[in-house]
Amino acid sequence: MNHPAATVAEVKRRTEVEEAVIQVLFQHHELNDGTGGLSQLTKSNIYPLAKILCLAEGFVSFTEQVGKEPHSELKSFFHSVKVLEKYDHDSLKSLIQCFIKEDDAIVTKEILKYA
Repeated sequence: MNHPAATVAEVKRRTEVEEAVIQVLFQHHELNDGTGGLSQLTKSNIYPLAKILCLAEGFVSFTEQVGKEPHSELKSFFHSVKVLEKYDHDSLKSLIQCFIKEDDAIVTKEILKYA
């Protein structure tokens, strides 16, 4: 059994949970382009919070692979293979806003052009 399905089964066994939580747990590997998860859902069929969790997990994984701090690797993440195809654009913009200061407008504009 894949780990999203196993997690959903375990959570349901232990407690009552809202359907939204079940969807996030089950879909947290689904990418906009239909890759990543077993269900091969695409952009419009993925639960919104699952998109955010998937992006967070992808960004953390990327920074761990290169062994650097997230702030220093944000631009590299956006230049990496198919990021714009895989992740939700609104979530990508929110990720940028977490790391870029308002007074750093040049960097913000440079990265936002990819999102």
